[in-house]
Amino acid sequence: MGDSTCSTNVDPRIRVLLIDDDEPTLELTTLLLERRGFYVITAPDVETAFRVVLDDAPQVAVTDLEMPGLDGFDFRDAIELSGATFPVLAVSGAADSRTLARARAAGFDAVLAKPCSSDLLAAALYRALGVTAPAEARLD
Repeated sequence: MGDSTCSTNVDPRIRVLLIDDDEPTLELTTLLLERRGFYVITAPDVETAFRVVLDDAPQVAVTDLEMPGLDGFDFRDAIELSGATFPVLAVSGAADSRTLARARAAGFDAVLAKPCSSDLLAAALYRALGVTAPAEARLD
């Protein structure tokens, strides 16, 4: 009998596209999500994120709302127009009620205010995907 664990190169972790123009936020959030078992692909802007969508087929995306040039709203609109079906979550440092209400109305699968805990972000990711967090990914 062969060893079935060596028969595939498919990474079983959930592929998260993380879009944020703030490099320290991108690095810290990546570290926190990877600690929970996610596979994180980063993009510092929406243009790069579009290439990632084509090349890496993320299962879910988390985007900052306010960025120079194209923003998180533009990303969400383009994903919807493309016919892609993965969930898109929004995070925003501009936690005023108007921005958050606009994001909810835009159809994001979840809208979170920055800073948000890794517990809250991970729970929102699993909820958006309709899956239960694996026991080893929970940090109790």
